[in-house]
Formats: sequence, structure tokens, C-alpha cells
Amino acid sequence: MKTLKTALVASIPSTIFALAIAIALSGAKAVDGTERLWEIAIAMEIGVAMAPWPGLAVLASFRGWPAAYNIQLPPPRQETRIVAITAVVTGLVVLAYAFLAIAGAQLALRVIVATIALGLAVAAASRLAMKFHRARRYRPILRRAIENFTPQYILYMGRRDGGAYQIKQWLPQILAITPRVIIVVRDPEAAKHLATSISSEIPIISCRENKDLDDVMPSSVRAVFYVNSVTNNANMVSYRNVKHVYLGHGDSDKEISAHPAHRMYDAIFVAGQAAIDRYATENVNLDPGQAHIIGRPQLQRVNVPEFRSTPQTVLYAPTWSGYNQATSLSSLSIAVPFIADLLARGITVLFRPHPFSRFSSKDQDDIAEIDNLLVDKKLSHLGSEDTASMELLDLFNASDALVTDVSSVLVDYLASHKPAAVLLPAHCRATNGRDSDIGTKFPSVQHAYLPTSPDSASWHLFLGPDPMRSTRDEAAAYYLGGTSPDAFREAVLSLPASST
Repeated sequence: MKTLKTALVASIPSTIFALAIAIALSGAKAVDGTERLWEIAIAMEIGVAMAPWPGLAVLASFRGWPAAYNIQLPPPRQETRIVAITAVVTGLVVLAYAFLAIAGAQLALRVIVATIALGLAVAAASRLAMKFHRARRYRPILRRAIENFTPQYILYMGRRDGGAYQIKQWLPQILAITPRVIIVVRDPEAAKHLATSISSEIPIISCRENKDLDDVMPSSVRAVFYVNSVTNNANMVSYRNVKHVYLGHGDSDKEISAHPAHRMYDAIFVAGQAAIDRYATENVNLDPGQAHIIGRPQLQRVNVPEFRSTPQTVLYAPTWSGYNQATSLSSLSIAVPFIADLLARGITVLFRPHPFSRFSSKDQDDIAEIDNLLVDKKLSHLGSEDTASMELLDLFNASDALVTDVSSVLVDYLASHKPAAVLLPAHCRATNGRDSDIGTKFPSVQHAYLPTSPDSASWHLFLGPDPMRSTRDEAAAYYLGGTSPDAFREAVLSLPASST
């Protein structure tokens, strides 16, 4: 078990330290013969009492079963507090022994003190051993609780942070079909984060080890949905008694939107025809009928203005810096001159960076610089902290135009039919700099303005006459396929039963 291995590793440094102290204490008093052996034995007893505490702290944090929320389970016993208190008391006892040894106290007194220290360590270890013994019963209890819930669908999340914003995109759509849904994650912290981020009382189960997935796959499950392309999705896809459906979390020209690994899913739900064409362009050969156009039902409440007006409020929503250069499409490092120009024009700015930008120190520095530009609250600018808890669609509706990158935000904003400008990092632009070549590499930007500086003609067209408005109407249908939830519902309910 990983927890036991971690505990053993954690105890190695303290064991070495404790043995060193034990050897030192054994020589604190010059004696010979039998008494010398007693001194060594007592000092070693103290060493044994000190050694295991880091490992015991690791064991105390073991929950006893996978982290689970919103499902009928007895609460796990929390041992961390009592182990911490016992460790402090043991440390005080060991400190008392050291003073007694240095002061030359009677051997019998030191034997009593050393035995107390060892007894405390043994008591704590025994308590945790019983906890591990009881854990043998936890998996059947969890399995029965899930079977009693009779889930029909599973939303799977392999990210360690829980990817709440990705789950939130699809959870309401699935709950509209049935409440019998559970969320399965692969990390206890992810389960905890989701439990505090999602208002729904949906069961959330953490399956840290692959074998734990057995417990969340009762016969009632019809399909598993995947909202991103993390590698451990393959662990769940190996269960062939259900259908596996890739949903993603928005359409874009990022390479992950047409990844060869998507072929492992039984079905791929895409927003519009653009996604299917993208797979073909990238030579990802899907099986006939594997891709299903289901639209983008999340965008139902995006408002479409009746009249075009000069932008008074602009949303800046950049993506994050990505995993590598191929996914490094963020404009954060080049955005300051554009934001400064918007402010100089008296335009209100709403700043919403990607949630994953918090993992990059460089992104965080760029975000702080932009936030510092938005300190004038007289125009109701909203910085990154102001928008962090807001729904992205509310920001769509509150804005007159969008500044963004190559991302799903650009495609989703097409539903509003309002203008968008894309800021491309230098490595994303074609060698000759022609917009037509950039549009071949990133087709979605053909329906947006591509300014290279606040002085460029494209930037002025974006904030002024907006000659591209008519092209966005057709693009919205091509990329988004409509916003009605009916196509998604029909596609889910028509999933065939697994033949295995």
C-alpha cells in the first residue's frame, strides 16, 4: 500500500537521528559492565520511541477509504490530532530523559521515563494499526453505497486540482437528463476541491489507485463522460462494460481538440462541423458514426445584441501558458499595450485569466501587471480577483467585445455575434506575417481581428466599424452547431448498450 511505503520513507531520517541521539545518550555516563549495557538499552529504547513519528503522522492522515462526498458513508475517524498531541508529549518525555541522563539521575528513574516514551509511541502505532485493520471493511461499504445510489452516468476527472470549471460546463446538462450521476476523480484533494466548488449535492468519489475504480462501476452505469484528455483517462476506458464518451471542455484550434488519443472513446460529442473537419485535417481517422454533433447547450443564455454599438466594455480573457510551445498560445506577456490603449480610450475592461494560470509564476507576474493597470475603479474595471468567481457567460453578456487568444473562449464568444480580437504570440505568426496563412494554421481566427499593436488597422477596425460582423453569423453555426440542449439529450439517450 502506498500509504505504508510513504510512512516508512518518512521515518528514515528520524530513525537515523534517533539512533545518533541514542548512541550519544548511552555514553553520557561512564560506567562498565552490566550497568553499561543498561545504559545502552535505555538509550536505544528512547531512540525507538522517537524514530517512527514522521511515519505515524503519514499514517494518521490516511482516511481509511477513498475520499467521498455526498454519499451515505460513516464518517472516517480522524487520527491526526491525537497523534500530534501524543507526539508532543513523547517529545517532552524524551527531553526530560535527556536532562536526567546529563544530570546523572538514578538508573531506575531513567528506565521509567524511557518506558513511558516508548509506551506512547507503541500506543499511537497500535491505534493506527487498528485503523488499517478496519479499512479492510471500507471498500465493501463504499461499493454498497454506490450500488444503492444506482448511478447511470459517471463524470470522470483525472486532474489533481479537480478541474472544477470543466466539470461545471457539463454537469447541469447531464443532470437535466437524470440525477443519477457521480463524479469520479483520482486524487483526494481534487475531491475536496470539487466538493467546495460545486453547489450540487452530487456524489464525488476519489479513486487514487486503479483498483479503486472497481468500486464505482456498478451494473447500473451506462456511460462515462470525459471532459479533458489527461492520460489516466485510459485507466477508466479499460472498463468495456459501459460506453465511454469524450466531451472536452470547448472547441478550439488547440492541438488537444483533435488528438489521436480521442479514437479510444466509443463516441466523441462535438459542438459543430468544424470539430469533425479538424480531425480530418489533422489526419485523425475516426470511425464512422464515432463523432456526434450536439451543439453547445452551455451557451443558451448568451445574449445577442440587436444593434451594433462602439464597444464601451471589453472582456480580456487570455488562455494559460500551456504545457509546451505547441500549447503556448497565451497573450498575457504581450497584452499590456493593448489594455493600456483600451483604458486611454475610456473603455471599461473586464479581465478574466484562465484558471490554470495560477500554476505558472510567469503568468502570475503578467496578471499582476495587468491588474495594476485596472486600479481606477471609477470606470468599474474588474481585475482577475473580481472575475474569478464570476461565470464566464455573465462576462460575455456584460461585454461589447472580446480580446482573447486561440482558445475555446474565442469560439464560444461567436454565440454572441459580437467582435473579437486575437492577440497572437510571435511564435504563432507565420513567417511572412500574412493573416491568411495564420488563418490556415488557426482557422477560428479568420472570424476575429488580428492586431499586432494598438496602432494597427486591425485594432482600430475591431474597436470601430467592425466590418467582419456578417461573417460571424455563419461561423457561429459552423463551430457551435446551435445552443439547444435537445441534441445532447438525444445523443446521450441513444447511446447503445455495451456488447461486452
